[in-house]
Amino acid sequence: MHRRCRSLRPSSLAQTAGIVLMTAVPLLAQGQSQTEAGIPVTDPVVRAKCGTCHAADAQGNLQRISWSRATPEGWQDTLKRKLRENTVSMTPPEARAIVKYLSTRHGLAPEESKPVMYYAERRVRDETGLNGTLLEACAKCHAAARALSWRRTADGWKQFADTHGARFRFTPDQEAIARLAQAAPFSAREWTSWSARARAPEPTGRWLMTARVRGRGAFHGEMDVEAAGGGDEFLTRARLQSVNDGADVVRTGRSVVYGGTAWRGRSQGASAANAIRTASFMFVRTVLSGPHPTPVAPQGHRSRVVRAGKRPVPADGRGAPQNRRNRSAPSVPP
Repeated sequence: MHRRCRSLRPSSLAQTAGIVLMTAVPLLAQGQSQTEAGIPVTDPVVRAKCGTCHAADAQGNLQRISWSRATPEGWQDTLKRKLRENTVSMTPPEARAIVKYLSTRHGLAPEESKPVMYYAERRVRDETGLNGTLLEACAKCHAAARALSWRRTADGWKQFADTHGARFRFTPDQEAIARLAQAAPFSAREWTSWSARARAPEPTGRWLMTARVRGRGAFHGEMDVEAAGGGDEFLTRARLQSVNDGADVVRTGRSVVYGGTAWRGRSQGASAANAIRTASFMFVRTVLSGPHPTPVAPQGHRSRVVRAGKRPVPADGRGAPQNRRNRSAPSVPP
């Protein structure tokens, strides 16, 4: 099916010119001086692919990128949009490398990502407890957590809002911009502390695992995690047995850990019988809190893991297993 082209009326041309001009303003603002120190970009692939539009300064900072931080999902969404809208070409391995680098060096600390993990996990959550101005400005089109999964400077939030408004033809709410700059600042104590103590993940080994599946009841078993190369990629094999009827569930998967804390992965059943149950049990996910991974099952399911042979750690938020829920696969494949 072919699209028919229509001629542009003068009013349409004026509107189009206005959009182009509004979009250009944030781009020109990229060259303005920043009051906060940025995060230099050292990865050659990121500099080669992103540096064509985001100019580098003498300190190795890339415009806008060096003053932004986000979850793996945030960086992946941005990369997809750049590929659609700009003349950027890259191979799948290059795209994965860019997302991995930015999610690690320009990511969120565990304390920053925890309040918005429901968005990454695709869980339905009532956001009415959030600021009303943010909900009015953001939640009409998507979850407010999507915006709060980013960290930017005050100027960065204004530039983003101007570009976003030009793209979707609305006038940015200045109060909402101020709220975002306050709620999701680029410089944060949590990030400074985490960056100083972050280390490579060490989840390899055998883990004791318990889970509760909606409609099926309790399960228990083990999960083996082994390195898959690169230091932050892992293979998993979980063997679970139903407490109610003794039915076995075996799942194998592959995961990647961004920044030593953000575990993203996929798993699948080892047999046709398990594959049938994929809709309700598929893509058991894990969120790392320190060195202890916690599988996250679909909505209505619960799971918990402790390393085999080790005494469970108290659930105090410092590397302790914590129960979470989600309803589908993570959006960032390893």
